[in-house]
Amino acid sequence: MTKRLIIAEKPSVAADIAKALVGFIKHDDYFESDSHVLSSAIGHLLEPRLSGGIRGQTWQVVVPLICR
Repeated sequence: MTKRLIIAEKPSVAADIAKALVGFIKHDDYFESDSHVLSSAIGHLLEPRLSGGIRGQTWQVVVPLICR
């Protein structure tokens, strides 16, 4: 069976997601359900980036690619 991977920004966020979605079993450093594996990264997955230079007034959010 194919499972989808969910990556949280840090372990505490992964625990909060697992609690909110219910049905996840905690393993050593990840959570698993019938259809998903939930793990975490160390460090920021998203960060704001100035699109107009240092004095720019607009912001752009860089979103990670989600593969199937």
